[in-house]
Amino acid sequence: MIFAGVDGGATRTRIVLASHDGTILGAGLAGPANYDNVGVDEARLNIDRALDRAWTSALLPRRPVQGIFLGMAGVVSPQDRDTITRMALDIHAAPPSAIFVDHDIRIALAGGLAGEEGAVLIIGTGCSCYGRRADGRSHRTGWGYLLDDLGSGYYLGLQAMIALIRETDGRGKKTSLSAAVRNALD
Repeated sequence: MIFAGVDGGATRTRIVLASHDGTILGAGLAGPANYDNVGVDEARLNIDRALDRAWTSALLPRRPVQGIFLGMAGVVSPQDRDTITRMALDIHAAPPSAIFVDHDIRIALAGGLAGEEGAVLIIGTGCSCYGRRADGRSHRTGWGYLLDDLGSGYYLGLQAMIALIRETDGRGKKTSLSAAVRNALD
């Protein structure tokens, strides 16, 4: 029996294949799988690519797994779960009853704390925080880049660009980031 775990974010998609006893068989990487950012077609393609690469890494022929859990950035509604489930079905990742979808922050907490209570902070392209108590109560934050993603990669990059623009216009002081941002843009 082979199972797949998917960490699909706004920057990259990681998939690990494991045996029933937890032995890692293979892993694959591909581009972003947050369909809110890249669209359903590209997200599906990147999940498919990462899965292909995981099977190649495992030195096994590709086939449907016995179960797949997709921890995906941006999962906030039943419609999101349905969309991602449809993507997994479209690429023949697993039988319909063996496809499970949740927000990537929950897999980060489960993986980092092995089911214990605690909290996790994800700072990537976006930023979010999730905590769960022993009694099962939980709370999540993270409203997206337009409203409240302070500390995220997007926010930090935006602040660097604002500082560079203000310096260039003579409205702001020179910062140590200016040269690095200019070099990255050249």
